[in-house]
Amino acid sequence: MASLSVLSALNGSKWVQRNSAIIGAVIAIGLLWYFFKPYFKIIFGLIPEDAQFTQGGGDITAEFYAKRRNIAANLKSVLNSNALLASGRCDALYDLLQRNDNEIRLIANTYKNRYGTTLVVEVNQLYTDDCGFFGLSQGLNVTLLKRLNGLQLA
Repeated sequence: MASLSVLSALNGSKWVQRNSAIIGAVIAIGLLWYFFKPYFKIIFGLIPEDAQFTQGGGDITAEFYAKRRNIAANLKSVLNSNALLASGRCDALYDLLQRNDNEIRLIANTYKNRYGTTLVVEVNQLYTDDCGFFGLSQGLNVTLLKRLNGLQLA
């Protein structure tokens, strides 16, 4: 009985050795897909190009530029969290609405390039902005969608 298990283990290791190139290729393709998925969406035209900044749209300070990834990560967290168990969505949306046009463009571009989806798609999937009585308001969502569409970030 012991020789049977040793024999099957040897056959299994021979199979792995014979197919190691295929196994390695599958693993490499999987890793490439995982790490470059947002870029594939841009390359294949599934998400729009980066929005260009406009003159008169407001200044972007070096301090704000350095914080753009953290702001995008916070938005990703609050937009994809459970409205009943998480907090901060109302504050994050309100903070985003207080930004000037070019800052919103920078955040939208950073969000899109980092997570492979646009802010418009994410906000459209929300049922509430977590503001108001029992968090059942849609006000900030609608206002943000109007602003994003006005900036042609849809």
